[in-house]
Order: sequence, then structure tokens, then C-alpha cells
Amino acid sequence: MTMTETEQPSLFDLLCRRWDLSSPVIALAFTPNSGSVAFLDRDGRFWQTTTADPESPNHRMRVAGDTGRMTISPRRKPPPELQPFALEDRITCFAPLQTDRFAVGCETGRLVSVTSTGRITALAREEEALEAICAAGSAQGIIASAGGTIRHHPSDGRTSQIIRIGTGHVTALASTSDGASVAWLDDAGVGIGFNGIDTDIRIPLESEPDARTTSSLAWNRRGDWLGVASGGRAISLAQFGNRYLRQTLSRKDYPAPVTEMSWSDNGDLLATNGAFRAIVWDVAGIDNEIGGVAATIVTGRPRLIPVSAIALHPRKPLVAVGYENGSIIVAQVGEQQELVISETLWECPTSMRWSSDGHHLAMGTQGGMAAVLTFPPTFFK
Repeated sequence: MTMTETEQPSLFDLLCRRWDLSSPVIALAFTPNSGSVAFLDRDGRFWQTTTADPESPNHRMRVAGDTGRMTISPRRKPPPELQPFALEDRITCFAPLQTDRFAVGCETGRLVSVTSTGRITALAREEEALEAICAAGSAQGIIASAGGTIRHHPSDGRTSQIIRIGTGHVTALASTSDGASVAWLDDAGVGIGFNGIDTDIRIPLESEPDARTTSSLAWNRRGDWLGVASGGRAISLAQFGNRYLRQTLSRKDYPAPVTEMSWSDNGDLLATNGAFRAIVWDVAGIDNEIGGVAATIVTGRPRLIPVSAIALHPRKPLVAVGYENGSIIVAQVGEQQELVISETLWECPTSMRWSSDGHHLAMGTQGGMAAVLTFPPTFFK
């Protein structure tokens, strides 16, 4: 007798493809066209797969004609095994690049692009290990840090441009969508560059960086707000206007380290982990008020276990939330009602991301599980 016959599969089982990478997942991302997803594990291996699935839930879903009830049948076969990408170097960082590819940084200083079909193209070579990389927005190219020195490598082959000379280890990089502004995080705090030039703008950290946790930076789509999480139990929000810093706000009362931040598509909401429920900050009310207070929008139900991963949906007012015990839920922003995807996976989620089309949710765990959940178009009405 099979497990399908003896045990009712969870919604997570019905929606997802999962793989055991045997090493904690430390980063994940979709290509901009939502066609591929990639995972980076702690051992420096890069894993990539397509979002296309012959046994997608879209093909296994049925809607009863009389009641309208939706059911999804279990998969008949497990998904094909993932294999780590065939690069000789240990990979330290990666980022989505252009439509259908990723930029990948290596410990040897090699910077390459990898397409969804596996084609590798050399982009640049640094003298030291790549620390962090990000796409340069609509300016095209890659922004990369090695040995604390930050460079912009144009995609048209022009000579790279130095944005900052190395003064400390860079743990995170982020560019605005137009590529005009770039932020970096190091031991001294957050630095800002405008139009490829370092400025004297520095944002102090509200908590000391913790080497055991992940630090992150996140611009909203407009490029006027920057979220800063250095791995401690606090975040900072910095507001910019006409290429100058208008104000900074801080929140220091998180019960657990903040490692994940996710902006809404309109740039007004910022969701973070680190609390006992989803924390969604609303910055719209303080856009024109210096010294204002960002209100939180109560979303989902509180639990006794902290949120470890979180992601706002790119097209709907929804947020996916992962708790340290592996409980996965989706909630509507501003509502307490939740859709439980999994009661527990017995593994702590480390990261979550939606694809740009909103059809797929990728997640990785501390135990080395990588998963892609596919939601039928009619799932969230």
C-alpha cells in the first residue's frame, strides 16, 4: 500500500517540487522572466532548475461542476533530481541578471553569467573572492564587490568603473531598479553611491552584524526607501529624495534576528521576519513627514515561534510566511485569516521568494531542502 493510499498529503506536498541539497540553503532567486530558479548552498554549490513542470498542479487540479470545489491530485512521479552546476570554483554569491540568466560570483574572483539552458559566459575577473553582487538595474551590467572594492561591470564590454575603493568586507549590495543608486553594507554601516560615484552618506547600523546570520539590503521599486537588516534584532529604514538622505527610522524591538525583507510592488509596504507574526511596515503615511512613525499592518495570527522567512506577493496583497518550525502560511495583508500550506516541515526556512509573475514560490531551509511551490492561476481569487 502506498503513502498516497494511507496518508493524506498536505497542501505543501500537492503544490511543491522539493530536493535535498544536503547543505543549508543560503540564497535563492528567480530569473526576471520567472522561467528559472536557482539555489546556493553553504558548501558553495549552485543549483538551477526550470519552473516548467510536466506534472504542474495546473494539470492536476480539478474543479467540481456542481460545488465549485477545487481538488489537486498527488504527483505520479517525483520531480527529476537536481544536480549542482558544473563550475570548478566554489560559488560565493549570485544574482538575477537580465531576462533569463544569473550572474555568479566565485571564490577565485571569477564572475560569469549562467543562462537557464546552462550556457556560461565570462564577465570579469577580480583579484580576490567575490563577496556580493547585484544587477545594475536598467543601467545594465553587474555591480560586484571583491576585497571591499566595488565595481560596476557594464554589459556592453566597456571598462569597469570603480564605485568604492576597498575599506572593509562587504556583506550585501543592492541597486535601485534604474541603476542610479547603489547601497552596500560593511562593518562601518551602509554606504550609498549615486550615478556610480561614492558619496559621504553613511547610515549607521542599529545592531552589530552577526556572522551567524544573513545581512541584507532592499530598495523599493521607486528607489526612495532602503531597508537595512544587518543580522541583528533591528532594522533601519532610510528615505531618499533627489539623491540626498531625507531621514532614517529604526525599529529595535524584534525578538529574533531580521534577515529577510520584501517590498510590495508599489513600494509602500515592507515585510520582515524576526517576530512572532508577519511584520508589514507601511511607509506611505510618512512619505512627506520628517520624523514620522511607520505603522505596522496586522497580518496573520501570532505564534510562539519566530518568523524565519517572508515574501510579499508581486501582484496581490498577499504575504508568504515561514516559521522556524517549518510552518508555512499565506495571508492577505491586513487580515488575520491564513491559508496553511504546511503545519510543519520540521526544518527552518531560511529564505522565500515569489517569481515575478506570482505563480511560483521558492524556499530553502536550514536542513538543505530546496522547494518550488506552483499555485494555479485561480488559487488566489
